[in-house]
Amino acid sequence: MREFYLLNEIGERYDLNTENCLFTNPAGLGTEMASALADMDDGFYLTSKETFTSGQIVGDVNFCGSNPYADYRAFVDWCYKGYKLIFGYKPYGAEEYYCDVDLTSLAKSDIGSGAILSSTIMFTKKTPWYKPTARLVNIEPSSAVSPSSFDLVFAFEFVNDEQSGEISVNSNGHLPSALKVVADGVLVNPTIELTKNGSTINKMELDDLTVSSGSVLTWSSVYTDCRIDVDGVSKISKLNLANENFFRIPMGDGYKLKITSEQAVSLNAVVYVYDYYRSV
Repeated sequence: MREFYLLNEIGERYDLNTENCLFTNPAGLGTEMASALADMDDGFYLTSKETFTSGQIVGDVNFCGSNPYADYRAFVDWCYKGYKLIFGYKPYGAEEYYCDVDLTSLAKSDIGSGAILSSTIMFTKKTPWYKPTARLVNIEPSSAVSPSSFDLVFAFEFVNDEQSGEISVNSNGHLPSALKVVADGVLVNPTIELTKNGSTINKMELDDLTVSSGSVLTWSSVYTDCRIDVDGVSKISKLNLANENFFRIPMGDGYKLKITSEQAVSLNAVVYVYDYYRSV
């Protein structure tokens, strides 16, 4: 049985599968493309441009508990806390997919038959469906690293190398996959490089920057969250602009992501890979 959730950017979840708030009659879970066609004469056309349209997820939220109006109010209060919203969807099994959304409209009427308050709701999709996974990179084999020290919601694996951290990364969805790296200091002029068959595809380089012990470097090429910062302070001025610094993993496999520092230092980093899907 499929399940639905709402999440926000601080990790809170709102279950849409209970009698207090039950999401039913969903529509808009698929995909829609807008294509521009070039006329090739005699009824033949060539696709000149293909664009993913945002679309909407619509349905009904049904408040069936002992006090439907109070449940409605609790839902509204949660949605309008001021945080970004994410729609969570389990089409089958345990795999969960996500879509960044805006709450576009929420109706309210009177309690109907069966003492149920049913309200039509609409979300505007801001991303395709995506599924992030996380992997832990550890450079310093002699030192034990506890995964519990990281905020890891998804699966991870250890990778150890005395000189550099390199892991295999592939784009497993329907679009190029985005990346997010969260690394602890100490780091000196760090570089994040995407390679294939030993050749550099893209890389991010920081010049004249030391990330001290206790500080955290965050680099993200996630479509709605492109950034490079240390402890929340932007370091975009330190980027080598000769590079395509916010790169993504092209479709296909055989890619590796390498994290290096100019000095031989220990490195603990989490690499998040965001696979995007047209429909799930």
